[in-house]
Amino acid sequence: MHDLVRAHTSTHTPPSLHPHHLDAAQTRLLNHYTETTGQAHEHLAALPGQAVPPRFTGRQDALRWLDAERANLIATVTHAATTGYHTHTARLGTALARYLLWRRHLADWVTVATHAHTSATHLTPHHQASTATILGLALQEVRRFEEAITAHQHARTLYQEAGDRHSEGMAWNNLGLALRAVRRFDEAITAHQHARTLYQETGDRHSEGKAWGNLGNALQEVRRFDEAITAHQHARTLFQELGDRHGEGTTWNNLGNALRAVRRFDEAITAHQHALAICQDMGDRNGEGRAWNNLGLALQEVRRFDEAITAHQHALAICQDMGDRHGEGTTWNNLGLALRAVRRFDEAITAHQHALAICQDMGDRHGEGMAWGNLGLALREVRRLNEAAQCWEQAQAAFTDTDDLDNVEYVAGLLRGLPPPPEPTL
Repeated sequence: MHDLVRAHTSTHTPPSLHPHHLDAAQTRLLNHYTETTGQAHEHLAALPGQAVPPRFTGRQDALRWLDAERANLIATVTHAATTGYHTHTARLGTALARYLLWRRHLADWVTVATHAHTSATHLTPHHQASTATILGLALQEVRRFEEAITAHQHARTLYQEAGDRHSEGMAWNNLGLALRAVRRFDEAITAHQHARTLYQETGDRHSEGKAWGNLGNALQEVRRFDEAITAHQHARTLFQELGDRHGEGTTWNNLGNALRAVRRFDEAITAHQHALAICQDMGDRNGEGRAWNNLGLALQEVRRFDEAITAHQHALAICQDMGDRHGEGTTWNNLGLALRAVRRFDEAITAHQHALAICQDMGDRHGEGMAWGNLGLALREVRRLNEAAQCWEQAQAAFTDTDDLDNVEYVAGLLRGLPPPPEPTL
């Protein structure tokens, strides 16, 4: 509560006010925030033509209200959780999830999701499962992957016990995302295949599209690129038929990555441009940043390096503006590659050093390996060979720790290609 509001309330509240009047006022306030947030969430999640509450004129109006009320909403969740309003806490935690993800308020999301899941222990198994799902997704975003896996497994078990096949599919899908993040790719593929099958059985074509997209991303990780392209095309078709512009934009971005992997670069550029336009139209800044970053990588492949540098700079500005540290680290790394290609070696070295510091700070061991490897390449260009060798040794250790054997061998080849050190003189 703002100090002025608190002072005004203290002055104008009669001392004789009965406690049940205060409880009733508090309940009205919690009801207001819970119901209005739920209505805002419906606007964010709605497909074209789907009925939405009249409280807001559209998605942008809902986002403006959520932006203005965010601090109050987070405080409300904490207050509701600590004063025993468990149903309000769980409902608010669920309704805020999509907004907090879109705006990348990740610390807030973990706080809200943790309160919601704790409150749900006082409620039904369904509440416990749905809040475990929200908590798992929030934990993934802050890279607490093992905890996220546990949360999604808990949700899956609860849905299986309840015989809720559709929600079980959702839990499998989310579990696959967390498994892919810790490089358990075969398990992730299996999880997304389970999700896809369950959604097909229950007739949920929209969620089936999400499962196809996530399956495509997991297939890319094990270099099954043709299957990945097919999966993304299935997802794109479903989202287009359903009119889900946001899902379509995400899928164009993923499809572009798969096309780039099989050297279909012009198609990849077009795909990322589609993704960029849709994310900008939808007000999805996070998705826009990813699209700029991936567009930059595709442009590098056709040697349009100046455009690539501009694209990565756009992505970097968005990541920094939104406080997306992981995205920022990835973008610094990609920007360094483009700078090295145009022989701006000192700037490239600085970019990879930024990427390295962020990955180390976040405990992203695989990203750290990429940064070490690319930093070594930039140092080699300016003949700082001993430092380059040290970087590649660090990269080799990081890739070994994360079982990335392809990159272990690649870095070993770089080390073998260095000239031998000079013989000592006597």
